[in-house]
Amino acid sequence: MSGLSLFLVLFAAAILSSALTCLTLWLYYRQVVEPKLEQRIEIALEALGEKVGERVRTGVVDGFTDIAAGDTLRRTTEKVATSGAALVDEGLNVLLGKPRRKR
Repeated sequence: MSGLSLFLVLFAAAILSSALTCLTLWLYYRQVVEPKLEQRIEIALEALGEKVGERVRTGVVDGFTDIAAGDTLRRTTEKVATSGAALVDEGLNVLLGKPRRKR
């Protein structure tokens, strides 16, 4: 076997090995990783949706109770900023798989 034919055989084996590895990883991703990832995303979206609804209801109630006060706008702005920051924090924690904090 000449040097060129040996090189071509080794090169073909390397290409075939790489193709099989890529195919195996792709199938593993599609069959195992993707369904689990979709499930985690659904759970995170449900948890985030519940939290957003709760915060919106609380904000509306607080807004109506604070209407009589003179500094309503300032307090509402602070509450919205605090709620928004908390929502982003909890959303990221849920998506990253960190445990949820109980309040």
